[in-house]
Amino acid sequence: MTGIDRLPTVAILDRLNALDDAPWADLHGKPLDNRRLSKMLAEYMTADNEPITSRNIKTAGSVLKGYYAADLADAWARYCPPPPKSPLPPLPGTESLL
Repeated sequence: MTGIDRLPTVAILDRLNALDDAPWADLHGKPLDNRRLSKMLAEYMTADNEPITSRNIKTAGSVLKGYYAADLADAWARYCPPPPKSPLPPLPGTESLL
């Protein structure tokens, strides 16, 4: 989560449900929703040893329910691989395609 300090729940759900190679769009015949996401994230703890919960966040002049990156940092560090430090080099023979 680089450069983003908060995201509305709706944005998280849109992104997760749009992933073709992930199960979020079809969990028991339904896409992941805010209640299920909240229940899943509540199993993890913040740095203050509190369950992760959605909070009111200010975005573009409105207040929405969402999550702060700081609350997700511990779970993110444990279970998500870090982003690559630099782009992968091109495959041999594909340099002319760039």
